[in-house]
Amino acid sequence: MTEIILKQDTNISRLQLNTSMIWEIKDNRILFYATDYELCRTLNVENPREVFRLFQYLQKPRTIEDVKQYSRLSAVQLRSLVNYMCKKGYFKTEDGNVDSMDLRLSHLLDALPSIDRGKVLDEFHQLKIVIIGVGTMGSYATDGLVKLGINELTLIDADCVEAKNISAQNYTSNDIGSFKVDCLASKYEAEPVDLYKHKIMLNSYKELNEIVDLRKIDYLITSDDDYQLNRDIWSHVFTEFPRIKCVTGGYSLFKSSAFVLSKNNWKKYRTAMDRAQKSLSSAIILSNDGTIFNAMMYGLVIPKLVFDDVTGIEKTTTATFDYLQNNFFLGNMHDFEYYKGFKKNKQKNNVLFTKQVSCTQNWFKRDQVKIGILNDNFDRTQLTTHENLYIGEQTFEGLPNNLKDLRPNRLITFSVKPEVVRSSLMKYIKNHFSNKIFTDSNRVFDNDLILVDPGIYGVRRNYTEWTNDVPLIYINSEGQGTEALEVIHEVFHVIFNHFGNDSYEHESFVLKNTIEFINSYPDLKIGKNLGRQLIKQYKDSYIDFKIVAELEKSIVLGEQNSFLTWFSNAEGNGQEKQLLKLVNQYVEQGHPFFTLRYLLAYEENKKELETLEKWCE
Repeated sequence: MTEIILKQDTNISRLQLNTSMIWEIKDNRILFYATDYELCRTLNVENPREVFRLFQYLQKPRTIEDVKQYSRLSAVQLRSLVNYMCKKGYFKTEDGNVDSMDLRLSHLLDALPSIDRGKVLDEFHQLKIVIIGVGTMGSYATDGLVKLGINELTLIDADCVEAKNISAQNYTSNDIGSFKVDCLASKYEAEPVDLYKHKIMLNSYKELNEIVDLRKIDYLITSDDDYQLNRDIWSHVFTEFPRIKCVTGGYSLFKSSAFVLSKNNWKKYRTAMDRAQKSLSSAIILSNDGTIFNAMMYGLVIPKLVFDDVTGIEKTTTATFDYLQNNFFLGNMHDFEYYKGFKKNKQKNNVLFTKQVSCTQNWFKRDQVKIGILNDNFDRTQLTTHENLYIGEQTFEGLPNNLKDLRPNRLITFSVKPEVVRSSLMKYIKNHFSNKIFTDSNRVFDNDLILVDPGIYGVRRNYTEWTNDVPLIYINSEGQGTEALEVIHEVFHVIFNHFGNDSYEHESFVLKNTIEFINSYPDLKIGKNLGRQLIKQYKDSYIDFKIVAELEKSIVLGEQNSFLTWFSNAEGNGQEKQLLKLVNQYVEQGHPFFTLRYLLAYEENKKELETLEKWCE
């Protein structure tokens, strides 16, 4: 009998395959997330068909004793596989059943990578949400939030159900004449939700604060039609209770929109709404004619905004639906800029492209040892001057014998938020660049063009995209506490676009100015901390980029064997997985020497980095 020792929890007694992840055996490979092109992965195992038979057996919960007696796999493979699958969350290990009310949502959460289903469900159950106005926007939002597992809702509305409401709102003909909040309370009486109701028409934030203990509230859904009331609420709540988030929106006959407001972005939204209110002509005639499309949109969007916020899968703040042209958007404000550009170009029958980057299609191909050989169609004339000069340099012999010696010690640093360095950064920019560059850089902060940590499934790197000549900065520090350093780096990227588009000059410019800014930082403690972060970052990256550049050079020159010999001597034996990881991460089949610009930027600023390192000691 196979002895299975579960490293993370010896009390587990039952196992079941996480079937929500959609497993498939295809061409003797086991795929998971098999029906999703972007998420699809391969599980690399010996005897894949026998392993898949085990997975079929574990579609239903099995005891540990049952699994121990499974004889189609060796004891060693079974033990290793079970521990790996449990560690990754691919096997469910909970005893006991999930509450039937949460079953469908649990399946969704189980399918999401890197999500702790139990923790998220607990967070949903503990949320406290206030909905102001339960008409077209609020009535179906209530329904969606109850089904999401929210256990405490407060509904505020003084209106009674009218016949005209029935076709668009979450009420029936039997509700006509009754208070809306009473109807919804009755509708969800049997559900596991504490539903508090207030039959009043709010006129001010003060009145809201008198009837609701806002210290305990997580979200305010301001779904009424009173903009001045909403404005009064925003002007106070984010100062007095900064943890609260507001979901607000509006609709017309063909359009609906919703936005998540927080202490960080509410002023920008208020300014935009004030401008919109002033632009309305006194002669304009409007009617409140929300349809079922408006109502159902909010029934979907408001729970999804809360879901994304709690799970962290996306920093979703914006939703817009156009029912006439069938244009729909749900995402963050940066992606909304792309959406607006797409919509604008769609109306012109044009296609929207980002800035083109010259590349050589499939310049190399993988061989049996997973390193790569030069494609017969490769055209070396497409390489840049920098790349040709690098190929002509001495290969391998001039590098350190042991790359491990270069890897930096663990430097102790602390997290610095971007807002801490803003004023000093803008002062540096004002002293070193033109007034136009200073104004444009300030606008990056003022217009909320920096998105920090967009979500756990966002692109795991920092970058700046341009749409309609607007720079959108994405920062994903992966919990390393380097957000301020990454923002500094990307702002200098934006600045360089005023001078040219040479990618090699670009990276050297950014690193040079980042070093100079850190050296001039007025707060010595923060400046040295930023310096340590930069040094560690570049030392780690330099080694990886150097290996990748030498590998790519060896592919172009046909000297892969010499490279592999050098790499084995420098990194030690058994490092094939490390090399393969670097190839997968940094070598782009459509763009040779893509990371060379970063390597050369380091080498051009090496002395400055060494001086900075001494200063930071």
